[in-house]
Amino acid sequence: MPSHLDTIASRFGHRWWTPPLFYNHSYSLRFELGQESDFWLEYLEVAKLRACTVMDVALGSSGPLLLAIARYQQGPESSAQEQADLRDALGEYGLPELSAFEAEVHPEDDADGYVWLGVAELESAHRGRVVWASIACEFGYLPSTPGAMYLLSLTKDLICHPYDARGMDVVGTTASSLADLYTTHNEWLLDYDRVKMDSLFAKQSRSY
Repeated sequence: MPSHLDTIASRFGHRWWTPPLFYNHSYSLRFELGQESDFWLEYLEVAKLRACTVMDVALGSSGPLLLAIARYQQGPESSAQEQADLRDALGEYGLPELSAFEAEVHPEDDADGYVWLGVAELESAHRGRVVWASIACEFGYLPSTPGAMYLLSLTKDLICHPYDARGMDVVGTTASSLADLYTTHNEWLLDYDRVKMDSLFAKQSRSY
């Protein structure tokens, strides 16, 4: 039976985690999360609410999910300190323990260093923890994030990547897998990239 990492790579490509996902995948949507506010906590709360709302529609409110983490490290083997830092970061956010992750290491493209890539099962009810860890650390509100984090549904062939409080990419294997999301939350799509999305999904949504 193939591993989760092998299954993900076979469906989304060998280096599927490489940011920005929106530009590196054929079928993708980019959502704007945080809205202008004089209060940073309000900004984060709106960003979290939007991300979780989109995830509820994209991934469903229940069912098996996978948490994937891509984390930079200096060598092909994780040092004891790197392992300890990752273990502590996972614990700070109430995420699965390090021992639960299936992991592999990849050399970085066009750069020195390596990427530790791990995947573990995650309870659907804990998706908000992933969003909060992805968006709040940039304000110094919480400890450093464990790394770039992705929520995946292999049932729906979708990846959600809240890259920071500004936005989130949602990637599918077909245009039809994202068409409903494009329609139901169209007003939250990032205007800067709207032309690219409209060129693919406006036509797709009209076919239903």
